[in-house]
Amino acid sequence: MTSKKLHLIITGESGKGRTVAFEKTTLRNSLIALATVACILSVSAFFGVHNIQKNRQLQAIIDSSEAVQQQQLNALKTQLKTALSEKESLADHYQQKLDAFKQNQEALLEDRISDFEQRSKVIETVINELGVKVKTDKAADHSGGPFISLDDYSDQLITDADTYLSLIKKMPLGFPIYTEISSPFGPRNDPMNKHRAFHEGIDFKGNTGDSVRSTGDAVVKKAGYQSGYGNCIVLQHGNGYETMYAHLSKRLVSRGDQVKRGQIIGRVGSTGRSTGPHLHYEVRHWGKAINPLKYMRVNGMTVTASN
Repeated sequence: MTSKKLHLIITGESGKGRTVAFEKTTLRNSLIALATVACILSVSAFFGVHNIQKNRQLQAIIDSSEAVQQQQLNALKTQLKTALSEKESLADHYQQKLDAFKQNQEALLEDRISDFEQRSKVIETVINELGVKVKTDKAADHSGGPFISLDDYSDQLITDADTYLSLIKKMPLGFPIYTEISSPFGPRNDPMNKHRAFHEGIDFKGNTGDSVRSTGDAVVKKAGYQSGYGNCIVLQHGNGYETMYAHLSKRLVSRGDQVKRGQIIGRVGSTGRSTGPHLHYEVRHWGKAINPLKYMRVNGMTVTASN
């Protein structure tokens, strides 16, 4: 019969021995347990080493990623510094351009003011040449408003020029028709009865249908037929000035119309007391006939002043 125990004899140097008995089942179980623990330790060691390698790889990836990110961050910082530097450089460039533009504008303004002053003087000369007085009311008891300093000379120039230009724009300056003068202003032999008489206007030669133009901005005071003058137009320019255009073959405006300088208002004819096609042109100031030639002479000056 097979024994269930396993005997282990242990001897020493003296020759004596000791016997140790193990149950076979217990020994087998112990060996199985030991083998199992060894397997578990082996597997654990394997996975531990594997995980360590994985962790090292992952750490290497993280380190590499951080390095790339740091490089990208450094590159962005460099780009930002470059952009800021370029922005400052661009700002300086545009500031220089703006300063140069301001200087140019100031120089141009000074030139304009100087030119404007010269034109204002020309206009003032025209006004003085014609003997026109600028009507102003300086009564302190009928004025007011906020105090505004006139230290800026250009403001005064503009004020003066506006006043003069407003007058000149309406004044009857220049020629109503560009032809020869057939009869001047003043004493003459009447063309019909040959007696000495006073001619209150200027006669211009012309052909029937030639254009007749207004010599200044005005309102049509009269447009009709008048004995001696035939078809005629009377314009009211303001400041006491009126002009008449007589012996017309056709009137192109009506009473109350607003007309501009140079606007065609009628056609040359020979209606009324006339010896042939011509334009009779009069300038009156507060009802008194004055020589239109005086106003025609300054036309070139006003053209120079308005260019």
